Amino acid sequence: MNAVKEAYKLTLKLQQEVSQKEHDRDKHIQNIEQLLNNRDIAIKLIKPPFSEEEKELGRAMVKLNDSIDEKLREIRFNISKNIKALKNRERGQTRYVNPYGTTSRDGTFYDKRK
Repeated sequence: MNAVKEAYKLTLKLQQEVSQKEHDRDKHIQNIEQLLNNRDIAIKLIKPPFSEEEKELGRAMVKLNDSIDEKLREIRFNISKNIKALKNRERGQTRYVNPYGTTSRDGTFYDKRK
């Protein structure tokens, strides 16, 4: 019973963490990773047979896990969107600094005489 309750408590903490607005993204991600690792360890310690209360906690954990998965997908999407925006900004900045650096060679005339 103890392992199931511990896994349920960690699942609740994880759900609260992913539902929060991220002020410091690095710390937010670090907290999520730590909670996921701790929950993984607690879930591995769960052994059958289960009482009715443990079964109810297990069902509740599955429902919470669905919402956690959706929030984690949102976080991942936001991070990838920010990375793409940063790459586009860097590409635009290099074009602004050197606008002729990425010219196409197609249709260019080369004069062999000096």
